[in-house]
Amino acid sequence: MSWIHKELKKRTAEPKPSAPEKSSGLPRSDRIKELWLSLQASNQALPDELQLRADSACPASASPEDANIREWLRAPNGAGLGFAGSAIRYVWPERGKKASNNFWVLWNESQQKFVLQQRISSGVPPAVAEYKGATIDIEKIVKRLVLGKRIRPRAVRVKRFWLF
Repeated sequence: MSWIHKELKKRTAEPKPSAPEKSSGLPRSDRIKELWLSLQASNQALPDELQLRADSACPASASPEDANIREWLRAPNGAGLGFAGSAIRYVWPERGKKASNNFWVLWNESQQKFVLQQRISSGVPPAVAEYKGATIDIEKIVKRLVLGKRIRPRAVRVKRFWLF
């Protein structure tokens, strides 16, 4: 019974004034657009023979969730990055055995960090893993696309210490 009284007290107490949220000044879509522009600039810096193909058409193999993507940067093997305005989609042409090989890069306003979302099951509804990303290594992403190698979410997300 004592925990009930404590919880009631806590809920009826006046909320403590919280610290004002720090804002970077850029809304979510601008952060994603800034990342997309730097990906395009990195691609443009490559020699013409190595550049990823810029495409505005949705590929035939795209899923319904890829329909709102406006621009694509496509690798010769079919992998690519798509810009959807508020998110960036990474698509790998081969299916994963358990988890999807595709993921979304989003901006989280409350954490002021990039977040990666990946479907990790094929159940209904699918389980989605969300990884906090501190920095996105743009050169690494473009390099792996040009070389035709798959980009794994753990390569661009925050590294954790074993179990924690």
